Amino acid sequence: MIPLPPHHEVARLRSYILRWYSKQKRDFPWRSTDDIYKKLIAEMMLQRTRANQVVPVYNKLVTTYSTISELSEGNKQNIYNILQPLGLVWRSKNIRSLAKLIETKCSGKIPEQKEQLLELPGIGDYVSGALITTAYNRRCWVVDSNIARFYSRFFNIPVSSEGRRDRNIISVAKIYSKSRKPRVSFYALIDFSSIICKPKTPRCGSCPVLKSCKYPNKYEIT
Repeated sequence: MIPLPPHHEVARLRSYILRWYSKQKRDFPWRSTDDIYKKLIAEMMLQRTRANQVVPVYNKLVTTYSTISELSEGNKQNIYNILQPLGLVWRSKNIRSLAKLIETKCSGKIPEQKEQLLELPGIGDYVSGALITTAYNRRCWVVDSNIARFYSRFFNIPVSSEGRRDRNIISVAKIYSKSRKPRVSFYALIDFSSIICKPKTPRCGSCPVLKSCKYPNKYEIT
């Protein structure tokens, strides 16, 4: 395991990202609600799909089925028709099956603890952490491919293609999550890693933390 950045360094990074986010944040409907059902629906839809594509489909689904109970009883074909614009045929089946399971096994109540969420099919570390952080504003580490890439570049942490499962990346994420504003800090990181630290053409020239970034190629791709 490589030496991890000190806590104060990660905290400083978080403060810069929050400052950036205060002016550059994106506005999505699932961010303006504390309803964990709606947060869960959004996270299931966002898998392998751009957020802007999800917005109209999300709005239609949560308007048609406003609770997990309604969704669990929803018509299979109708749910499929709503989700069809997003592609990935398995998605409608998984969402409906998950709703039915929560309705029958959890009395219609989505679990509030990460360990319980992880017991549900289709919910892994990322979705469970995102739900805990955004629905309840509680500290919980969260890593997706964009976040892993950003940590890897900024702190010069060598990782494989499965960086989001790298123990060093997760360790940094645990430090970052120690925020007084978990929800906002998470959304800030999501937006920053998606908008600035892009996969192939990172916007280094617009990066507010460029001077502290240890990515060896940062000046070659601005």
